[in-house]
Amino acid sequence: MKTLLIFPIVVALFFSCGSDNSKKETTNSDNVDEPNSSNSDNKTDHANKAVLLWDGGIIDKPNSKEGKWVSSYQFGNTLTLTGETEENTEEKKNYTEVTGPDGKSGWINDYLIVKNAYVGVVINDVVLYKNPDVMSVSNDKVKKGEIVSVSAEDKSGFREVYGREKKVKGFVNLLENISDDQLDLKVAVLFKKALWKKTIEEKTKELQTILDDPANSSSKLLEVVKSKLEEINPPSIENLDAIIDSTSSN
Repeated sequence: MKTLLIFPIVVALFFSCGSDNSKKETTNSDNVDEPNSSNSDNKTDHANKAVLLWDGGIIDKPNSKEGKWVSSYQFGNTLTLTGETEENTEEKKNYTEVTGPDGKSGWINDYLIVKNAYVGVVINDVVLYKNPDVMSVSNDKVKKGEIVSVSAEDKSGFREVYGREKKVKGFVNLLENISDDQLDLKVAVLFKKALWKKTIEEKTKELQTILDDPANSSSKLLEVVKSKLEEINPPSIENLDAIIDSTSSN
C-alpha cells in the first residue's frame, strides 16, 4: 500500500523537474540568440537613412516655390527618413520628408539625396563599373581621399556609389577600399578643406596641422595627406643636392 502511494509522488516530481529543466533550456537558448541580433546594425541596415549629395537644405513644404527654408546641411551629411514622400505634379519632382542631424524636419528634393545609403571615404583608388557586373568595368576611378555615398543594397556583390553632386557615379565591388570609420571621415573633411585654401602656404599649413594632430595618428588617410603635402612642397634645389650627395656617398 505504501508503495502505491509513493509511486504517484515520484512521477509528479519527475515531470515537475522536467518542466523546470525545459524552462531553463529555453531561457539559455534565448540568451544565446540575443547577442546575434545586436549585429544587425551594420552597413546593410540603412533603410531609413539618406546621404545628401549637395550643399543644401530642407523646406517646410514639398514645394520649392511656397516652401520656407528650415535648415541647411553639407554634402555628406546623413539624413533620417520619416517615411513620408510626396509628388509635386506642378514641378514634376518628388519630395521626401527627412530629419537632419540638428533634429529639424522638412522636405527635400529626391534628386539631392541617395536613400538607403551611408557615407564613406576612399582609402585606396577604386575602379568603377558601369553596371553591377565585372564585364562592365570602366576607365573611371575614385581616388583616395574622396568622400562618397555608398548604397547599402547589395547587387551581386556590387554597391552603387555617388560622389559630390553626382559627378562620380558607378558600382564598386571592393568595399574594403572604402572606410566609414569616423576618424577617417573627419580627416577626409579636413583634407578637402585644406585643398580649398587659395595659397600654397595656407594649404601647407592646414595639411601639416592634420599630420601633427596626435588624434589623427591612426587614420588610414595620413599617407594621402603626406603625399599631397610633398606634392605641393617639392624639395628645394639645396635639399635635392644634399639628397644626391648623401646617395652618392653611400
